[in-house]
Amino acid sequence: MVNFAAMLKTHWVNVLVPIGFVIGVYLDRLNDQKLTAFRNKSVLFNRSKEDSRERKDREEQGGEQREERQRGARRRAERGKTERSKEESRERKDREEQGEQQREERQRGARRRAERGKTERSKEDSRERKDREEQGGEQREERQRGARRTAERGKTERSQEDSRERKDREEPGGQQREERQRGARRTAERRKRDPSSKPY
Repeated sequence: MVNFAAMLKTHWVNVLVPIGFVIGVYLDRLNDQKLTAFRNKSVLFNRSKEDSRERKDREEQGGEQREERQRGARRRAERGKTERSKEESRERKDREEQGEQQREERQRGARRRAERGKTERSKEDSRERKDREEQGGEQREERQRGARRTAERGKTERSQEDSRERKDREEPGGQQREERQRGARRTAERRKRDPSSKPY
């Protein structure tokens, strides 16, 4: 027969430690059951549950609100983008219209300048023509005056020659006539060479 008392005396450590461990686990489980039953019956635990649920609901609502806010922000951003794109397109159209207007104004100014230049050129040409005509008329008048003067000189010279010839015919002596004729010929030759010389 096995003597348990002798085994306990010799091996009491190896026996009591596992027994104490098993008893402790059992008591812990009983305590947990009691606490769970108390919690289920207590109002504070229910409040805590309600608070946790409310928190969850609030968090869910907050998440939904955040999503709605994000959606609203996205919509606003998209609207802002569309409005900006519309404004940019309008500004571009206005700039293009202003550029076209400026181009038209520049073209009109260039046309006006060209017309003014043409009118000024035509006026200058007409003035030059008038000046040329006036100068041509003055030159014609001077030429006519010169022709009249030369004609008058020729007449005076002819009259002088005629008077000399008459005197020579009336006076006797052929030598004097010949000398006078020679002098007249020389003067005629000189006049032909230099028509600006005055009669003596």
